[in-house]
Amino acid sequence: MKDKKTTFSKQLHFNEFPAIETGHWDAVIEKDLKGEDYKTKFNWQSIEGINYLPFYRQEHLKDVNHEIAPLKTGQNEWEVSQHIRHQTISDANKKAQEALVNGASGLVFDLNTLTISSYDDLEVLLKDIYINLIGVHFEGLTNYSQLEEWLQQYVSANDLSVDELTITFSSDVFSKALLSSKLPTYSELQNDVSSRLNSPFKHLHVDGFWIADAGASITQQIAFIISSLVEQLELAKAQKLDLQQVIDKTHITLGIGSDYFLEIAKFRALRLLWNKVLEVYELEASAPYLRAITLEMNKSTQDPHNNLLRGTTEAMAAAIGGVNSITVRAFDAAYKEANNFSDRMARNIQLILKEEAYLDKVSDPASGSYYVETLTHKFAEQAWELFKTFEKEGGLHASIKAGTIQALINETASKRKAAIQNGDIVMIGVNKFEPAGGAMAKAQLSLPNFSLESHFECDDIEAIQLLRLAEPFEKEQN
Repeated sequence: MKDKKTTFSKQLHFNEFPAIETGHWDAVIEKDLKGEDYKTKFNWQSIEGINYLPFYRQEHLKDVNHEIAPLKTGQNEWEVSQHIRHQTISDANKKAQEALVNGASGLVFDLNTLTISSYDDLEVLLKDIYINLIGVHFEGLTNYSQLEEWLQQYVSANDLSVDELTITFSSDVFSKALLSSKLPTYSELQNDVSSRLNSPFKHLHVDGFWIADAGASITQQIAFIISSLVEQLELAKAQKLDLQQVIDKTHITLGIGSDYFLEIAKFRALRLLWNKVLEVYELEASAPYLRAITLEMNKSTQDPHNNLLRGTTEAMAAAIGGVNSITVRAFDAAYKEANNFSDRMARNIQLILKEEAYLDKVSDPASGSYYVETLTHKFAEQAWELFKTFEKEGGLHASIKAGTIQALINETASKRKAAIQNGDIVMIGVNKFEPAGGAMAKAQLSLPNFSLESHFECDDIEAIQLLRLAEPFEKEQN
């Protein structure tokens, strides 16, 4: 008999498997539940105010108005960023080199504890570090003008090109204003945007991390970020500055929470709205540069090794969500300075996701998921409506000055506090499956400097407070 080659495309199909309507599945489930409505019995509602179904099918995508296609193309590569927090320049350099040798591909220098006082300090800090091969991020200051000048000198002295470097400065004014109760005047912000655009680096910063750590919902986080982006574009537009340059020099920082699928959808929804803003302003299509950092809000000093597991699911959500850089904070950061072990564990979480799970090899792996695509659509839709509310009030600056944003975040934070107290939010080792006895460390959070007054003329506003959900339970145990 002549051997025939069988091809999947020509010989195999799914016609012999008739489609089963959702109504049939509904009837089977209802029968198994002895007549109970599964949509009621298994309904759950998160802080986001979205009703979730127990299962999703293709028909649930009929209301999705974005293209069901990968939102990020090419390999899903991201920086494994190591947080460097040391008192001396030489120690910070040593720690940075150790991190790079052991798998890190990005460095975050915390200038709350580290002081760079001269060009010589910068040379020592970056000694034997090839900054053209990694991401370098600075956080902790409001004004980086002197550091930028030294960096440009360093780039020139080492025959590097700014175009081949990834250097960012965390200096978002709006998030600092919310935490310091001091909001720079609008004219001050105009001058600030203008000066930052003169930087050759990514110095325009939109920070959604701190409001996430204060308890903001995912919808509020996305709306805040988009509103901040538009505010910067409008500030530049009023001065007839290059809006494409604003986009090219902007980087976005986000917090990563525990709601795994919701967090994946958050990053994807943000990309959709970023693209929408570019379309509105008729700017060249480009992908946002996203840095993601694990939150402290959901970490605990009680049974703290569970923080390793939380950091793992958070990093995985950010990786699948397609961010450019991930920083996993050390599991013991809530109560002590990280050591070599906790730093290594934080780094290895990401390395396993890359080297063993191969999450860096697939573009937008959540694309096409009925559940995730539905969540992406709902978050984008809700965040855009909230953004329009801010715009009607006069933009982000006006909404913060009026206290609108603070009220929304504080309301959501209160809901989170109530939910963990009554058990609707579960934290393993905190309000469920608590360890028996054992000593518990006291939280010793070192907060960054959020002061703006030394650089800007400011108005007084209502502030928001950072949130750590486990804190009431830890106090009960002490």
